[in-house]
Amino acid sequence: MDKELKKVKTEAEIEQELAERAEEFKSGSFSKIILFLAAISAFYAFSGFRAGISAAGYVALSQTGLFVLSWLIGAGKIRTRSRWLHVVLFIAGVVLLGVFMKYYQPSA
Repeated sequence: MDKELKKVKTEAEIEQELAERAEEFKSGSFSKIILFLAAISAFYAFSGFRAGISAAGYVALSQTGLFVLSWLIGAGKIRTRSRWLHVVLFIAGVVLLGVFMKYYQPSA
């Protein structure tokens, strides 16, 4: 019976573990990369809309949303069941970089 009780984590232990993971994520380089890419894609979204290339602007805006959502999940601001969802969203944002480059061809 004692073994079963030891296996069950209390709510406080789970909260503590999630808080530690969030702090580790925030202080890590992956967090900084995500924020940097979010800022760059926001700039390109603004640039695309300003240049009249709305397709590129929408793709870059989608990238910005994916990167910000990835950071919020990784930082523990948004809770999900999946532990790796923020990595999947990051990869989706990076894949959209290829789509963005196809549409974004500013005139000289």
